[in-house]
Amino acid sequence: MPTTSGSGHRGTLSKALIVSRAVDLAREEGLTAVTMRRIAGDLGVEAMSLYHYIPTKATLLVLMADWSLSRVPSPDPDLPWSGRLVELLVHTYLAGVENPLLFEVIACEPHAEQQVPPADADTGAASAAFVETVLALLEESGLPVGQQVDAYRGLIGILIGFIVMRAGGFLTSAAQSSRRRAPQGAVPEVATPSLRLARMGRLLNQADPVAALRTNLGWFLEGLVGTGPAQISGDTG
Repeated sequence: MPTTSGSGHRGTLSKALIVSRAVDLAREEGLTAVTMRRIAGDLGVEAMSLYHYIPTKATLLVLMADWSLSRVPSPDPDLPWSGRLVELLVHTYLAGVENPLLFEVIACEPHAEQQVPPADADTGAASAAFVETVLALLEESGLPVGQQVDAYRGLIGILIGFIVMRAGGFLTSAAQSSRRRAPQGAVPEVATPSLRLARMGRLLNQADPVAALRTNLGWFLEGLVGTGPAQISGDTG
């Protein structure tokens, strides 16, 4: 539930409370609404008091991604490496639908020099753990290291694409917030659509994004190592 000024959080302010409110605010109004001043107002404190817990806006954004990634369940250990990978990425997609900021964090190369310096040992921990898990699963494939790197980029590209399409408009402005819930792959209406656009548009607008993501990941992994569909499939809701 949104927190408003005057709710009496002055005595209970914490990093977790600030991050939770920031995530809620991004979900409700879009990422552009997430400012230290706005969060402070909602929590009933002065903006400067937030910097005692979170030193920069960039750090806050990483912590927001961490907040969502830390809630992604671990894959079923009984699945093969490819099934665990699909399960992890599908759950991460679902987290990204609620917090599309994730794509800005997971899109970074693991060695990126522009990473935000950690404010403490926990900042960025969940994001780093996600990257580490994907790389570890790819290592189980037995592919040469160079192919593992290419596979990592390809899988992250698929994941980001699905998050961005499903969340269309979330990262631009609050005025476009109604687009955030549009079906993944939705085709815009036009005055005189071609027969192809009309036919495919209906199918795209009705598509189940989770099923489509699972299918695309399966195709990718089958082409990568020739793994059969039965080994790849996970049963993530």
